[in-house]
Amino acid sequence: MIGLGFERKDGVSRPDARFQDIGMIFAYILLMETLYF
Repeated sequence: MIGLGFERKDGVSRPDARFQDIGMIFAYILLMETLYF
């Protein structure tokens, strides 16, 4: 859902590596919001 490029480890170097990091940070923020609320 959130980490779109995170689960696909195809071994292909794609430009989504940046989106992968943003997805990880976004997932972490959502996780914290879920834990605190």
